[in-house]
Amino acid sequence: MTSLEIIEKVDDIFRHQWNEENALSVPEAESVALISNHAKLIDGTVLYADLNDSTALVDGHKHWFAAEIYKSYLLSASQIIKDNNGEITAFDGDRVMGVFIGDRKNSSAVKAALQINFIVMKINDKIKERYPDSTYKLKQSIGIDTSKLFVARTGVR
Repeated sequence: MTSLEIIEKVDDIFRHQWNEENALSVPEAESVALISNHAKLIDGTVLYADLNDSTALVDGHKHWFAAEIYKSYLLSASQIIKDNNGEITAFDGDRVMGVFIGDRKNSSAVKAALQINFIVMKINDKIKERYPDSTYKLKQSIGIDTSKLFVARTGVR
């Protein structure tokens, strides 16, 4: 695609009105149009679980060690999100995003965050057990926000 074709698509985005519709569940990507300005609105609580200092992890350790940390953290956080009725909506490198909806969305997100924090302590125990000479300690951050979510499909795969 040429830069002129890309700019034409950008112009379409700014020119067209948004078509918004309410949704009662986290929409599948295919149910939100990519070509037009289409969005679904949901009342939701978003949880972001993010591995801290991942650049230093990758730069300062063996590639297989960094991969073990990434896999352990993202597998654990993702499973906990799902176990608390959250819907995983995105992965971005060392971060997973989950959306919670329903009457207990806030409580479910906070419960998941506390469980993720607990499992990180257990992962650190496993790291020390497997690599007793390592000084690496997994650290992470979690953010939670609740609001009316404007779900739009963006980008291309």
